[in-house]
Amino acid sequence: MKKKGFTLIELLVVVAIIGVLATVVLGALGDARDKAKIARARLEMNQIVKAITIAQGETGNYLGVITGSGCSDCTGGRTAGFDYRNTPETDPFYIRWALSILNIENATNGLVVGVSKITRDPWGSPYAMDENETDSSCSRDSLRSYGPDGIRGNSDDISSMQIPYVRCS
Repeated sequence: MKKKGFTLIELLVVVAIIGVLATVVLGALGDARDKAKIARARLEMNQIVKAITIAQGETGNYLGVITGSGCSDCTGGRTAGFDYRNTPETDPFYIRWALSILNIENATNGLVVGVSKITRDPWGSPYAMDENETDSSCSRDSLRSYGPDGIRGNSDDISSMQIPYVRCS
């Protein structure tokens, strides 16, 4: 009489194949998740730039006058390699950004609502803005996310240089 069933080798082969397929699928999901976070950061930054444009149009002021900050991107003496992810809400860097974005929203005279809730990028770092236009050099204002690693100045930073000039043309 012959017994029906699978051999141990056959079961191990099936388990190995399932493991390889699971690894491929999980890798693809991780890449998709990373791309989604980058897209979300770009979308939020575009919303902030649109709010800045409206605030500048409503007030006729430079971004630095609107935010009252001058540089929410200033590091506060932090050394290179500092990880900004999950910066506490009591940290001066976070407070400067949160007040800047609130002042931008308020300067739109109600035309923009909700942008002040965009306080952190998808990785947990506060967005950062450098209001350069009021400098004598007429450098363009900048907005950035410190990217997945949360460290300023790395290749994974996401920058937006589309903030329009008010004074410098």
